[in-house]
Amino acid sequence: MNKRLSISLLALALAVFGLLTLGCEDSEPTAKATWVLEVTANPATINAGPGETGQATVTAVLFDENGRLQPGVGLRFSTTAGSMASAGNVVETDQRGEARDTLTLAASDTEAEVKVKSGAVEGKVTVRIGDLAAPTASISINPSGAARVGSGVTFSGASSEDFDGEIVKYVWTILSNNPDPTKDNPEVIETTNQAIIRTYANTQHLDVGLTVEDNDGLRDTSSDQYDIFANLQPVADAGPALDGDVGLSGKCTVRLNGCSSSDPDGRLVAYRWTFQTINETRFNTCIFDWPFEVNENGTLVTLTVFDNGDGSTPECNTPNIGTLDDCPTRKTDEDTTTVICRPAQ
Repeated sequence: MNKRLSISLLALALAVFGLLTLGCEDSEPTAKATWVLEVTANPATINAGPGETGQATVTAVLFDENGRLQPGVGLRFSTTAGSMASAGNVVETDQRGEARDTLTLAASDTEAEVKVKSGAVEGKVTVRIGDLAAPTASISINPSGAARVGSGVTFSGASSEDFDGEIVKYVWTILSNNPDPTKDNPEVIETTNQAIIRTYANTQHLDVGLTVEDNDGLRDTSSDQYDIFANLQPVADAGPALDGDVGLSGKCTVRLNGCSSSDPDGRLVAYRWTFQTINETRFNTCIFDWPFEVNENGTLVTLTVFDNGDGSTPECNTPNIGTLDDCPTRKTDEDTTTVICRPAQ
């Protein structure tokens, strides 16, 4: 009989101990039903790439019914997706009435609703996984448009952008229709530098591609075309429209000036002025004086400039009327102006 009584007393003691222990788990002060919890997340949208995770700090602020901050109150954070750093344990508000926890979400999670609770009071905030923005690839090439054989060409991706991170890789693909024997075709260059410099020994046309990759593994591609010439084209400039009055000769003597014409990789060796029945070529001088007939409507004048080609032969460098066409690398350009000759009043 005493043995049965001892067992019963032991069971009762264990039950009481269990109840006491259970009551101690939530012994922290809890919010009153009239209090308010404000919950925010920073950031509210997490950017996470494929296979990555991201985090947001969830902050809860506890006020009483009079708007006074409430320190020392236990709160519990929970989430519908991902995980909270507190793992369901109580987080106590600090002297400013704030309690914080960290939410971790995977890129595969669409969103999570974080609930913060104390007693009968609770607050919620939604945190979403946002779409990462891909970078934007942009190519610039210097010199612009074309370069001469043997000169350096700079291919730059410096104007490429990534709005939510940084570009970490530049991959250039350069395909040639007449590649240098020492270069792969296509030539593929992977670098962390924004620009590369190449030199070409052959005349050729290049198809240029640039792929940029950002720190999230996202990519974008841009393309351009470029030419390598033995000689670059000159630029003709016939000057502004001109006018004059008839002189004693019955004509208007006008000075034509093509001295603003230029050659980007050599020099100009001849200037040909063409108008009406006149076809006048001058060598190594850009100024031409001519008496124009009266024409109030204006006479159209065409200037053709000739460069020295690749400068490899006397015919290229010091031509005459008979040898202008004997330089196979020579290039020309044209521009026009108008001369108005008014009759005497």
